[in-house]
Amino acid sequence: MSRMAGLWPGAWMRRNREAISFVAIFLLAVLGFAFFLQFDWVTIHLVGPYTEGIASGAGFVLDRFGEETHISGTRLMSPRFQVNIYHGCNGLLATSIYVAAVLAFPSTLRQKGIGVGIGIPAIQIINLVRILALYYTGIFWPDFFAVAHGYVWQSVVILFSMLVWIYWAERFVRVGRPAAP
Repeated sequence: MSRMAGLWPGAWMRRNREAISFVAIFLLAVLGFAFFLQFDWVTIHLVGPYTEGIASGAGFVLDRFGEETHISGTRLMSPRFQVNIYHGCNGLLATSIYVAAVLAFPSTLRQKGIGVGIGIPAIQIINLVRILALYYTGIFWPDFFAVAHGYVWQSVVILFSMLVWIYWAERFVRVGRPAAP
């Protein structure tokens, strides 16, 4: 009978309380970020200017490479190619998922702060690399642009975000092991 007791949902939930807590907090945080980003005020006053800043930053870097870019809102244009950086291409989705995972992981407030402090800039840097790579893909391999945009770089940003999260969890959060001297 004691073997059967371990199969009941209550026993399973007690054994897996930490994992269940992580999943619940993660899902609530992701849904919370998604809900927050749906408001027009947020789009107009936060997401829009933020995305325009991403376009300006990409234009700045491209100009250092000799491109003659012009920025108009979220449009990055040059005589050779143009891209429009939409809401889903500004790195906010990957960043919000990353931050949700940091918030959900069992760690101290200080460790969470380190995770957010490492992850947000790292994800934005890889997203900038993504935009630059897509710009040059559009110039040199325009037939490959849609695949590079929709599959290759989306996967790279997601994978990179996961690797940053694993690095943070392994390096800065010591779950079940003593802290390094």
